[in-house]
Amino acid sequence: MLVEDEIMRLRERVTLLEQQIAALLGNPVIATQSDVPPAPEVPLWKQRLVAALQQNNEMQAIKEYRDAHEGASLSQARDAVNQIRAEI
Repeated sequence: MLVEDEIMRLRERVTLLEQQIAALLGNPVIATQSDVPPAPEVPLWKQRLVAALQQNNEMQAIKEYRDAHEGASLSQARDAVNQIRAEI
């Protein structure tokens, strides 16, 4: 899933760059063909967590969560990882 998400973000960025180039060249029709908002940045800890889940490494995923969320208990981290797993 991470690869597909990254490809989608890159396509959106290319579309935005094409729009900006078209606007600079004076072609506003091309510049307004698509209103693609910039993709939100995915934090590195979450990318690592998802990668660990994709490799069926729940312990590593919990570790990534706890490293990013100082003070999170094991139970809180496990619940958060399970919620993230359900979203992917």
